[in-house]
Amino acid sequence: MQANKDRTTKVYNRSSHILPPLKEGEIARFQQDSRIRKPCQIISRLNDKSYAIKTPNGTTFRRNRRHLTKSNEEFHSNLHSAPNIFDNAHSSPIPPPPSQEQTLPQPTPVEQPTINDDTASSPPIVKPYVTRSGRVCKPKKIVDM
Repeated sequence: MQANKDRTTKVYNRSSHILPPLKEGEIARFQQDSRIRKPCQIISRLNDKSYAIKTPNGTTFRRNRRHLTKSNEEFHSNLHSAPNIFDNAHSSPIPPPPSQEQTLPQPTPVEQPTINDDTASSPPIVKPYVTRSGRVCKPKKIVDM
């Protein structure tokens, strides 16, 4: 039974390999919401597999090492100094509450459109549903309750 377990482990780990660690300041690409990899800069190593990264627009993320790929390209940051959300020493001050003297502008009331008797009795117009591939589907029936 142990021999079978060892054989299964060997087959499962056949394609696995240890990724080399990344250093602070290195340029890499990271995965976000899709297979497209976006450029980033390593801010710090949080633990064995986790890193804090900064994107060119200044957003910071926490990513696993397997979602990071080392890159030799230049890193051009849009923001020169972005706060690091993983550093407890750098905390942004909390803005003071608005004073009594400051008043916010009052919202203007929105007029409701008037409904004619002719349009109220006509059935609503239903547009056909178009899928992402461009196929047009029949509209669903409207059930009155």
